[in-house]
Amino acid sequence: MEIISKVALISINETFFFQLVSFLIFMFIVTRVMFRPLEGAMQNRNAHFEKLKLDISDARDELNRLTIQVRESELKAKSEAFDMRSQMEEEGQHAARQVMDAAFQKAAEKKEAALKEMTHQIIQARNQIQSEVAGVTTMIMERLLERRLN
Repeated sequence: MEIISKVALISINETFFFQLVSFLIFMFIVTRVMFRPLEGAMQNRNAHFEKLKLDISDARDELNRLTIQVRESELKAKSEAFDMRSQMEEEGQHAARQVMDAAFQKAAEKKEAALKEMTHQIIQARNQIQSEVAGVTTMIMERLLERRLN
C-alpha cells in the first residue's frame, strides 16, 4: 500500500468553507473595529488640517490688513507731527517777532527819552554857558579896557 500524499496549496473540502466564513467574519470585524475608526480619524485629521490652513490664511489676511492700517496710522501721525512742528515754528517765529518788536520799541522809546534828556541838558548847558559868557565877557572887556563897565 502506497501512501500518496499530495500537498496542495488549497484543498477544497469542508474546512475550506469554514475558513472562508471565518475569513469573512474576520474582515467584517476588522473593518468595523479597525478600518472605519482609522478612516474617521484620518478624515478628522484632514478636516483639522484644512481648518488650520483656513485659519492661517485668515491670519495672514488679518496681518496684511493690520500692517496696512499701521502704515496708514504711521503716515497720518508723521503728517500730524510735521503739521504740529510747522505750526510750532510759526508760533515761535511770531513770538520772536513780538519780542523783537517790543525790544525795538523799548529801545526806540529809550532812545527818544535819552534824546529828550540830552536836548534838555544841552539847552540848560547853553543857558548856563550864555549866562557865564556874559559875565566872563564883561570881565575880559573890563580888564582889556582897564575900566569898569556898567
